[in-house]
Amino acid sequence: MDFPRALRDHRTLRRLSQLELALRAGTTQRHLSFVESGRSVPGRSMVVRLAEGLGLPLRERNELLVAAGYAPAYPESSLDDPVLAPVRTAIGHILRGHLPYPALVVDRDGGLIAANEAFGLITEDVDPGLLGAGANVYAEILRRFAGGMSETDPGTAPGPV
Repeated sequence: MDFPRALRDHRTLRRLSQLELALRAGTTQRHLSFVESGRSVPGRSMVVRLAEGLGLPLRERNELLVAAGYAPAYPESSLDDPVLAPVRTAIGHILRGHLPYPALVVDRDGGLIAANEAFGLITEDVDPGLLGAGANVYAEILRRFAGGMSETDPGTAPGPV
């Protein structure tokens, strides 16, 4: 995606006016308008300030930088990376702390990262492929929760809980 469109999409998704984002980023509304229309090319520091003004997560800040033609500024690490060992330990403590109740950790796409033993018990009859790599755990849980709901007959949806 090109930078002007990506910037505009992020801004409108967050329901910010050009003026509000410009104030947050320390620029003028006119300059931001020129950037969004492609009439002006922002420098790297302006892209970083705009991303900060939008409150973007680091991964999305990198994507915005790349869309503007700059190298990513923030390193991306896998959860298996040794530097994230304390994070893995904390996740384990949190999951164990939820016992005897099910708990799980998912990525931003709904993919299962980790789960406690109780979650394993309630999903033992689920095909492992439905919870494996690339699967959306939220979709599978909702599918099971809806139970007998038919796609062709919305009247079969379960009543209020």
